Amino acid sequence: MVIRFEPARMLMNRRQAMEELFKEFPLPFRLWTDEGAEQIPLDVYQNDKEIVVKASVSGVRPENIDIHVVGDTLVIKAEAMADAGVKEDEYLVKERRYGEFRRSMTLPTMVNAEKAEASFENGTLTLKLPKMRPEKPAQIKVNVKA
Repeated sequence: MVIRFEPARMLMNRRQAMEELFKEFPLPFRLWTDEGAEQIPLDVYQNDKEIVVKASVSGVRPENIDIHVVGDTLVIKAEAMADAGVKEDEYLVKERRYGEFRRSMTLPTMVNAEKAEASFENGTLTLKLPKMRPEKPAQIKVNVKA
């Protein structure tokens, strides 16, 4: 049997190595990944006046969504609750995500968070973040002493 030499495979980082390890063991969830279940998927676009963020948060109640803008960073946290009336051993298939999910991203420009709008419809959270107007440069006059 001939094994092909793949130097890129040897450079696998620790996270990928842990992912490979946990793929071999049956776990109810995946741990070391930023992809998939524990991240909130986003669509982000901008126009001249605002940045619009659309987040898929199906199965989450609007009161369980927390949105913060700190500087140029947007943070969205959401929590999906499991069905309280169903016991764990009664499930035949359990693929939906439960618990707290979080997503943060750096915005391309500063926004006016006080004038931001958030709406929720059909499992989609829509944020409209008005862009801050660039400040005019302040001119400082030099006083000449005689």
